[in-house]
Amino acid sequence: MLKVISCCLLSVVCGLLSAQPVFNKPHGLYQDPIMLTITAGTSNSRIYYTTDGSEPTRESTLYQRPFLINSTTILRAAEFRADTLYSTITTCSYIYPKSVLSQSKNPAGYPSQWGPYASLSGRAPADYEIDPELTRDPVFAQKIVDGLYSLPVLSLVTDKDNLFNTTPDEKTGGIYIYTGAPVGGYIGRGWERPVSAELFGGNAEHDLQVDCALTIHGGTSRNPEKNPKHSLRLKFKKIGRAHV
Repeated sequence: MLKVISCCLLSVVCGLLSAQPVFNKPHGLYQDPIMLTITAGTSNSRIYYTTDGSEPTRESTLYQRPFLINSTTILRAAEFRADTLYSTITTCSYIYPKSVLSQSKNPAGYPSQWGPYASLSGRAPADYEIDPELTRDPVFAQKIVDGLYSLPVLSLVTDKDNLFNTTPDEKTGGIYIYTGAPVGGYIGRGWERPVSAELFGGNAEHDLQVDCALTIHGGTSRNPEKNPKHSLRLKFKKIGRAHV
């Protein structure tokens, strides 16, 4: 799921390993197609990448040559030697406003229901798209695009199971499924998941990427029957270097 919101980000975290893949194009808002090149930080390593938000592994796609990006793409890459991770993960969000406006109501691979409800039976229906009442109106659609360019963009990138796994387990359950609502057993309360946070654009021309933790935030708003879309909170646990 692509979640784009405006925000101010103050803290930084995460130390680096000895290497890190480098992309030839920075994260940001794009209109035209770009040819993306990934360069390894060390010799004798192989680069694997993903475009679904998950952390790269040796089972991910092997980078072999530059490739074209012409729609919103979340790219994550890491270097491996044999089966050993040899670098930190580089994460970049390439946002195409037209892709944001046309985001599907039912994206492939994502659940059609969230929830479960905290005090009612059933589950909350999933809602991924921007309201079509806005995107189909050329005046409002242009205002959304203008807003993306004038406000800082915060892109939160993580494996989709960290948000939507339906297993009620503290280590593997999805925090957007089990929200820690203040009724119905509090399942999910305090659960954290790893996330890459990127802050870029806006009048201040922000340019930041940092690895941190993501939790559900709020009280009654955690109830799916009250509000199916929930507030999120970033947590920073140690001082380190951000990628700028």
